[in-house]
Amino acid sequence: MEKKLRKMMAILVAVTVVGLLLLLPYRLYLRDTEVARQHAGVVSEELSNMIKLTMLTTKDVLALNPKLGLGVVYEKVDKLYKKFEENPDFKFRVIRSPIVENQYTAIKGRSADNDDIRAVLSGGKARSHIDGVNLTYWSPIRAEKQCGHCHRDLNNKKVTEGTVLGVVETSFDLTGQRARSIRTIVEITGFLMIMIVILAFIILSIIRNSLIRPLQDLADIIRRRKTEPGIPLPLYQTPEMAGLVEALRTGEDDKPGTTPI
Repeated sequence: MEKKLRKMMAILVAVTVVGLLLLLPYRLYLRDTEVARQHAGVVSEELSNMIKLTMLTTKDVLALNPKLGLGVVYEKVDKLYKKFEENPDFKFRVIRSPIVENQYTAIKGRSADNDDIRAVLSGGKARSHIDGVNLTYWSPIRAEKQCGHCHRDLNNKKVTEGTVLGVVETSFDLTGQRARSIRTIVEITGFLMIMIVILAFIILSIIRNSLIRPLQDLADIIRRRKTEPGIPLPLYQTPEMAGLVEALRTGEDDKPGTTPI
């Protein structure tokens, strides 16, 4: 019986550990990727706001002297882009909307070159994509009310607030974060495995000492009583074993020709 119990506990521990190994890494992966997406969203939104702020600070110059204003815009935008592009934490680029591309062909930027960018330009909602350890986040640059001073739509009308003028694309390398996640998974899984094994050993010891061994001792005494009737039945502290012994006594007392215990 003890061997069967050990086997059952071993199977239970193995199933629990396998379940943890299957579930825990997946849950931690989802958590870490969501944290990475949120961080990418914050960075992209900040970059978008800085770009808009740069544009808005030149709107008066552009309105008074379009030629001079465009030169100021180009210079400031180029400096801003170079600053972002030198950041070692991410890769950066700005994609122009058809509105800006049609109106200011000399502004540094790129046209939409994939479905995600086109979806952000048309829908105005941020998107993200993870490919292995690379996370790319696309955040729309939405027009402010003041943007209508300089920007015209494809029908040559002032752009309205909320119009998507471009997309900020930021790409992050998640290699370091993945390594940290793997280390965390290994540490947590190892700790849980140790705790599960210890808990299983404690449960097995309790069952063995409070049930299996008393039953084995009682069975041995019952076998010996067949040849040595005078051997008394043992007394137990646990209610279960005490009830079992009492039932045995009652059964023997009810048998005809037996001496009461």
